[in-house]
Amino acid sequence: AVKEGRLDDSDDTAMAYPAMSLETLYAQTAPQDLDASELNVKETLVDLIHEGGTALLLGPTGTLKTETAKAACLESKVALVVIKGRVGLEDRDFYGGVYPLGKSVKFVDGPFTRAFRSAQEQKTVLLVDELLRLEPHYLNAFIGVLDSYSPQELCAMHLKPLADERHYLLELPTGESIAAPCSQLSVIVTSNLGSDYLQAQTMDA
Repeated sequence: AVKEGRLDDSDDTAMAYPAMSLETLYAQTAPQDLDASELNVKETLVDLIHEGGTALLLGPTGTLKTETAKAACLESKVALVVIKGRVGLEDRDFYGGVYPLGKSVKFVDGPFTRAFRSAQEQKTVLLVDELLRLEPHYLNAFIGVLDSYSPQELCAMHLKPLADERHYLLELPTGESIAAPCSQLSVIVTSNLGSDYLQAQTMDA
């Protein structure tokens, strides 16, 4: 449309998917003294993991978004749980599901659940690769999971806080609730951005 003169370069629509590099990193929760412009991406992620927080890495294919995130986890010496975004994932691919075990059945934890259980005992990173390849209703699961609760709120919900800080809370289909201290659980998400990529949804504000 720009080439045909029907759309001006300055039009907001033309900037809906601006070109981005791996240096683009959005930190929702980060240490107060963290200045991403002065650090490279891996060092920024290492600092983020140390404090606990969330980060979104955007960029084209081949800019090592996922490998940089994994390298930061290894350098931080934390537990790592990975979800690979793809169309066709089901609830049990996130939370877990009931599977036959001999003559009985057993609930087997999915990556969400494993990450929360791990974060109850040690620093853990939940790495979500290719976020926009997930179906839209699964993105809502992340929104709910990243809501945090104070120790007082957890007690009012008849749950035992594990530390004197805010907690993330995961509610399983079985009715079990798992609380994990926010400083113990970091969520790093990667995604390509733009209509050139096969994706299940677009990213809103």
